[in-house]
Amino acid sequence: MAVNEGQLDLETGQVHLVKIGSFTAKDNIISAEQVHTDLAVKTPDLGPEKTHVQDFEIKAGTRVQESVVGKQVGTDGNIYVGGGNQVEPLIASTDRKNILTPIGPARELPKTKAEASVPNEINAHSSFGTATSQTNNLKLRVDLTLQDKGILNSSGHLTQQAIDNSSLALKPGQVLKYPPVVEALTKDGSKITDWQKLTTETVEMSTGQRIQAHYYHNTKTQKVDYTYGPDFKVKNPVPVVPKAQLEPSVKPYDIN
Repeated sequence: MAVNEGQLDLETGQVHLVKIGSFTAKDNIISAEQVHTDLAVKTPDLGPEKTHVQDFEIKAGTRVQESVVGKQVGTDGNIYVGGGNQVEPLIASTDRKNILTPIGPARELPKTKAEASVPNEINAHSSFGTATSQTNNLKLRVDLTLQDKGILNSSGHLTQQAIDNSSLALKPGQVLKYPPVVEALTKDGSKITDWQKLTTETVEMSTGQRIQAHYYHNTKTQKVDYTYGPDFKVKNPVPVVPKAQLEPSVKPYDIN
């Protein structure tokens, strides 16, 4: 878990039990830059800069939601790409101190990936496994499912069939207004009223998760924007802790 030094207990060097955050990750966090890029943590939207990383053990049987971090746009206009793994224990904030146990002292994060010393092996302390390979496997399963169902082609672009069968993701007549989106879509000289946000048909993975692709489409030129999308919506998360039971009302999460 990436944290700010203000969350640390100076006596133990660990994250203070009443200051544990909402999300952790299986990925090996090696730099503050990675926290911004891979985990899409927006600064200052999501608090002060992350300065340390803390390993945790999650109590066996805890309900969790695992996902791939979606692209985020900060109030500063910066685009935070995402793509990393994230895990959210589905517990009340007051229960975190009883469910998440800090392992060892928090380690200071280098500011950039270039400054980071990348270990040959990922140091795994989580009770539910590790890291980058599992994130990659999840993304691969999503890509393969979307290709198998005819949503994406081998280049990662939407198929014509997927486009033809798409429907509006916004209410009829609703115009895109979010400044970063408007700027990205109209930089070619087009009008924002020429663009609409669409969603593909829902397809199902072998895990039971349902996937949709949301994307921007120009009604005049028939162009699909691949700079700002598509974004994948994945619903019905699957357990990553043995015998864990997930709440059916968990909110959807984004996959890029």
